Amino acid sequence: MKMIDRYGGSGLIDSVKVSEDSYDLVRDMELYVGHIILSYYDEFLKLYSEYLNEISIPNNPISKLENVSSLLWEGLFSYEDSFEYMPIESTFASKQGVDVVLGKGVCRHVSSFTTDLLLKSGTYCEDFLCFSSYSQLCETLDGNAANHQANLLKYDGNYYVYDVLSNRLLRFISPIELTDYSGECFLYYKPKLDLQCGFISLEELEMKLIGFNSSSNSIAIGRKEYDEIVKETTILFARKLKLLSELKSESDKIKVKIYKGING
Repeated sequence: MKMIDRYGGSGLIDSVKVSEDSYDLVRDMELYVGHIILSYYDEFLKLYSEYLNEISIPNNPISKLENVSSLLWEGLFSYEDSFEYMPIESTFASKQGVDVVLGKGVCRHVSSFTTDLLLKSGTYCEDFLCFSSYSQLCETLDGNAANHQANLLKYDGNYYVYDVLSNRLLRFISPIELTDYSGECFLYYKPKLDLQCGFISLEELEMKLIGFNSSSNSIAIGRKEYDEIVKETTILFARKLKLLSELKSESDKIKVKIYKGING
C-alpha cells in the first residue's frame, strides 16, 4: 500500500468495514419499505437521463454535469420546481438523491442524485468525499474529516471532480488534492467513510490513488477547451427547450407521486 502510506493513510486501516453490516441492513430495509417510492425515483432518473443525453455533447461527462447543475438550480429536478440548499435528515440513507426530487438537501444529496442520474445515462460517475478549502493545505488521507461531497468523472482518460452545487470543474494536482481553474478552491480526497461502509477496499483505494496520481501528472483539459465545452453545451440546451417542456409534464407527475408517497 505504497500510495496510501505515502499520503498519510496508514490510520485508515482500522476504518475498513467497521460499519458495513449495519449499512447493508439499512439499505435492505429501505429497499423493502420504500420499494414503490424508489421505483418512481428510478422512473424519474430514466426520464431525465434520456433528456440529458439529448442536450449534452456526445460522450462528454463534463457537458452532462454542466447541464445537471443548470437543471438543478432551475428547480427542474424538484417538486414544485424549487430546490433549496439546506441541511435535512435524509429520507433514504442509501438513496439520498431522492431528497433532490423532494426539493431540499445539501452536497451529499446533490452528489448522490448526480451519480444516480449519470450512471442511468450510461456515463461513469462516483460520489467523491472530500475536505473543501479556499486555501491550500498540507492535508493527508486521514487528516481533516470530509466536509463536502462532489462527483468523480473521467474525461479523455483522466480523472476530474465536478461540483454541481458550485458549477465548478476541478483537476488533480496530486493523488489527493484538486484545484479549480481559478486556483481559488481546493479539495482533498477523504475515503474514510467509503472504507467504513465497505464501498471500497484498501486494495481498491490503492488503485484509485495510482489513477489519480496518473491524472495529476498528465496534461489536464485547458481553460479554453473547458470554456468551449460550456459554450457548446449552452447552445445544445437552448436548442432543446421544446423537448424540455414536453418532458416537464411527465416528470411533474412522477415528482408528485414521490412527494405524496413520502409526505402523504
